Amino acid sequence: MIKSGIYLNLRIAVLFICLLIISCDEESYDSLAFKLDPEFQTISINNEASISLDVQNLSQPIFAMSMQVNYSSSILSFNDLTGFSVGGFFGSQNVVFVEEENSTIYIAMSIQQGNSEVDGSGTIGTLIFKGSSTGTTEIEISLTDLHFFDSGGNEISVGDFEIVPAMITVTS
Repeated sequence: MIKSGIYLNLRIAVLFICLLIISCDEESYDSLAFKLDPEFQTISINNEASISLDVQNLSQPIFAMSMQVNYSSSILSFNDLTGFSVGGFFGSQNVVFVEEENSTIYIAMSIQQGNSEVDGSGTIGTLIFKGSSTGTTEIEISLTDLHFFDSGGNEISVGDFEIVPAMITVTS
C-alpha cells in the first residue's frame, strides 16, 4: 500500500513538472510586447521579405510614438519611400514619417489632432526589405529609441515591455 502511494505521488509530481515545462515553452504575450513577425524568414537575393510590426496589450493610451529599427544594410535593402505600409493600430487618420539612413529606419507615427488616443493590440505597420547579398541579419527595435507621447506632446511611460526581434536570412 505504501509503495503504490509513493508511485502515485511520483506520477503526480512528474505530471506537474511536465505541465510546468510545457507552459514555460509556450510564447505568451499577456504582457506588453512589441513584436516583429515572423521571427524567422529566409529569402533569396532580389526577393522581398515583409515584417509586421505589432504591438500587443498596450494598456496606456498613446497619441504618437517614435522608434528606430536596426538591420544590416549590407544584407538587406530598404526603400524609405515604398518599404513601409501603415497598419491599422493608429486608425486611418494618422501622420507617418519614415526615413532610412545607415542601417537604421526612423519611424514616427501620430494620430491626427482631434482623434482619440489608442491602446490595445494591433499592427503598427509592415516593413518590406529586399535581399541584396547572402547572410543573416537581425531586425530589431532599439529599446532606447522607442518613445511614446500623449495628445499634449508629452513623452509618457507605457510600463515594462518585451521586444521580440526578427531574423532574415538571404540565400543565393
